[in-house]
Amino acid sequence: MSRRPALDPRDPGEKRGAPPRAGRTTLGWIVAHLAGCGVSSALLGCGASSATHGAPAVVLEIAPLEAGVEASGPAAEAAEEAPDPQRKGMIQIPSGSFEMGFDGCDTDEQPVHTVKVEGFWMDVTEVTVEAYEQCVRAQTCQPAQTADEADSRPEGILHCNSGRTDRARHPVNCVTWRQADTYCRAQDKRLPTETEWEFAARGTKGRTFPWGDTFLDEGLCWDRDDGTCPVGSFPDGNTPQGLMDMAGNVWEWTASHYCGYGEPDCDDTSYVDRGGAWVSDEERLVHAAHRGRGNARTAESYIGFRCVRSR
Repeated sequence: MSRRPALDPRDPGEKRGAPPRAGRTTLGWIVAHLAGCGVSSALLGCGASSATHGAPAVVLEIAPLEAGVEASGPAAEAAEEAPDPQRKGMIQIPSGSFEMGFDGCDTDEQPVHTVKVEGFWMDVTEVTVEAYEQCVRAQTCQPAQTADEADSRPEGILHCNSGRTDRARHPVNCVTWRQADTYCRAQDKRLPTETEWEFAARGTKGRTFPWGDTFLDEGLCWDRDDGTCPVGSFPDGNTPQGLMDMAGNVWEWTASHYCGYGEPDCDDTSYVDRGGAWVSDEERLVHAAHRGRGNARTAESYIGFRCVRSR
């Protein structure tokens, strides 16, 4: 029988020692559906707090998605048009501008500011256990932590996916920022910047969630007791271009240091992670502008990653 892990540690209130919440708020979900005209900061249950919370090249091929979860529409077309085999399993994100950030929620999401983003390619899914283990077998990547190695760690770490035969198509988790960076470089890719990640999730129209402005309770892997979901299990939560699991499943490492938007060259050594995770239990923790953070040595069951290429 699984035991429920602690609430998502990316929740600022929990990090400051606030009393645990009984569960996610449903008011925002109800009002968003009744109004049908977008989601405000109030609907997300937001407060005014800030978040506290080179390897040798070896080109690997990401296995195709299981039947029923393959990309279609723009995703399939982008994959078909990609002439470079190293772009297999990736979607092209065209250049554009968008309003980055969110007013009225956590203060580290402010100020809202216009950003121009150069085009890039992004993995359709989070990197899976089976793809990561190919890199380990090639002796390029260090093994991800397993639950057996984590018996003395907090309860959440017991949901590490590596070493579990039933988790091959789940996102690899329990990897540090350095392990994620090494993997992406081994594929001739890199981790996305925080700006690229948010642009891919929100698009030029600045969607509140990757799929749109109305929250979909059944559109993502979240608020769970027993860890991650197979990648691509919630197609209703895809972006219009076909990116999967940009909300929920695992938080995703980015290449960006955790700095305020007005001080991009700060000396903070932690890194931003994005997207929320299986343990997240409030809408505001999975909206596309929300920011998490972790140091380069953090390896937890609620953090994974995906890669990008500039061209």
